Amino acid sequence: MRDLDFNPNNLPKDVLEALGLITACSAHSDYVIESGIAGCLGVNIEYGSAVTTHMTTPHRKDVFLAAAELRIDDVHILIHLEDLLDELVDALKVRNGYVHNSPAIDRSTNETFMIRTEARGSVDVSLIPLSVEVILRDAQRIYKAGISLYGLLDKLGLLPKIPDGVRPNRTHKDKAARKKIRKSRRDRG
Repeated sequence: MRDLDFNPNNLPKDVLEALGLITACSAHSDYVIESGIAGCLGVNIEYGSAVTTHMTTPHRKDVFLAAAELRIDDVHILIHLEDLLDELVDALKVRNGYVHNSPAIDRSTNETFMIRTEARGSVDVSLIPLSVEVILRDAQRIYKAGISLYGLLDKLGLLPKIPDGVRPNRTHKDKAARKKIRKSRRDRG
């Protein structure tokens, strides 16, 4: 029986750095998909993010392809876009294996593992050896998939504008302000 330590603070520094790279590459790739949707819709990234931020990756893929089909007339470019997007979505599934499972270190051997739990119809718990080399390879796969899609969007002129500077103060109309006004109205009867 292994003596596993699940405290992430005790993981080796190189493992933590590699897991951080997975996260950063994934965030960038998610941003590329959101940018593609905004670019195909002809809106800036702020408007695009208002729509895409809480979408799941499969939903973003479907919306991206629908918007691209409206924007792009060349079927060969659409096929290439879809291939790049398929690779990116597959790479992001790899990310899920890192961020939805728990890393641990064996106190006696200093080996690192990922405890993978699947519960779709039945429960399966696996102890998967974790190596920095594999994590870095997966991070690069995610990054390359995202940057390839980004390159195509740039080539097609479909990267959305990013607003300049700090946005004006909108606290007078944000969610908290609207909630306060509703409460005030209810209290007045």
